[in-house]
Amino acid sequence: MEHRRIKTIQIIILAGLLLSYCTVHAQPAFLRTDTLGHSTTIFHANMGYGFGASKLGSSAWKGIDDTGNVGLTYALRWTHCSNKNSLGYGMYALGYTDNKKHHPTKETTLKEKTYITYIAPQISYIKKETAFPNGFGLIDFGVGYLHYSSESKLPEGGTYQVQYNGIALNAGISYEYPFHKNWGAKLEIGSIFSPIRPKSHSTISNLPLQPRDKINLFLIFMQIGISHYL
Repeated sequence: MEHRRIKTIQIIILAGLLLSYCTVHAQPAFLRTDTLGHSTTIFHANMGYGFGASKLGSSAWKGIDDTGNVGLTYALRWTHCSNKNSLGYGMYALGYTDNKKHHPTKETTLKEKTYITYIAPQISYIKKETAFPNGFGLIDFGVGYLHYSSESKLPEGGTYQVQYNGIALNAGISYEYPFHKNWGAKLEIGSIFSPIRPKSHSTISNLPLQPRDKINLFLIFMQIGISHYL
């Protein structure tokens, strides 16, 4: 019995040492105190879903409630952070697309596709050792360029297109857990806002729906992804 208890204690100690070793060696350079470098570069690739948080969300048509409308999001992020403090900077690119069906009347269906592209410089705050010794959180903020495009297939057979190029704001919070000194997994919740003034060269006739002259784009998105540390 005593021999078995000693054996169990030895196994627990060995498992603890192994876990400790793996944790230390899974840490990226900027999380380690023994690093000789001054900075770390992180590349992120995320994918997920976004949904409208405003009734005047992403549709180009009046009378459409966009609250809760869901679309596909995908993002790339480059972050350069200091190993000595909690600040970072970089670039961010986000894409969003969705397909909607509107019913102006019971007999009429209008199909709309929306595409959004956003590119912006970023400022990041990094909270090291969050929840786990080799985990960390990030808060990101940026102001950049947004391209909005909406294409609708009209019941009469034509197409109505709307575009906008302007400024947007983004903010997000995320958590990363490195599983290797060069690789990590990421969970992110973010948002993007832009007061859009859509422009179109298309014409419409005999349609109950009318195009909007203003879109308060406000998207919230949730993404998962992978990160590479250099």
